[in-house]
Amino acid sequence: MVIDSHHNPPRELLFESMKKRNAFCRLLQLMKAAHSQQSELDVISVFVGTWNMGGTPPPGSLQSWVTCCGLGLSPDESIASLPHDIYAVGTQDNPQGEREWAEHIRATLRSATNIDFKQVALQSLWNIRLAVFVKPEHEGCISQVNTASVKTGLGNTLGNKGAVGVSLLFNGTSMGFVNCHLTSGSDKALRYSHISLK
Repeated sequence: MVIDSHHNPPRELLFESMKKRNAFCRLLQLMKAAHSQQSELDVISVFVGTWNMGGTPPPGSLQSWVTCCGLGLSPDESIASLPHDIYAVGTQDNPQGEREWAEHIRATLRSATNIDFKQVALQSLWNIRLAVFVKPEHEGCISQVNTASVKTGLGNTLGNKGAVGVSLLFNGTSMGFVNCHLTSGSDKALRYSHISLK
C-alpha cells in the first residue's frame, strides 16, 4: 500500500497479512468518519447472529455472542473489539416474550459496548424473533422500515415454523434481514420460495 501525503513524500507500507492490512484500512475509515464533516458514512459494520434456543431461557449475559468474530472473515484483533453500527439478532424457539427479549439484547449491547443502541425493528412469529438495533448516531440514517412474517407450519397456518423479516434503508442503501425456522427436508423448498419483504 502506498500512502501519498501532500506534506511528505509518498511511502510504502507493507503488512504481514491481509488481515492486518484490512484492519489498518478499517481504522483509517473510522478515523475519517470521526473527523469528517460529511454526513454519510463510506463503510458500516453489521453484526448478524442467529440462535436456535431450543426453548431454553438465555443466560444472564449474551456478551460473548455479540462480541464474537464469527466463523467468516474475522477482523484483526486490533479492531475486533470495536462495536458494529448495526446488530440484527434472530432466534428460534425463544421462550422469552418479545419485549423481554429485545430488552435483553439491548442491555447486552449496552454492557458490551457502553453504547445505548436504538431499536429499529422487532418482528416475531410465535417463538421466532428478529430484532434490529443501530448506534444512536445512525438513527437518522434509517428510513422505510418494514417488517413481515410468513407462517409455514401445518397447512401454512401454524406459526411454529416460518420466517420473520425486517427491511430498511440506511442512507438510501437497502438492507434486508430474514430469520427463519423451517421444517427439515428438501421437499419443502418450493413451499418457502414465496417468503419476501417489500
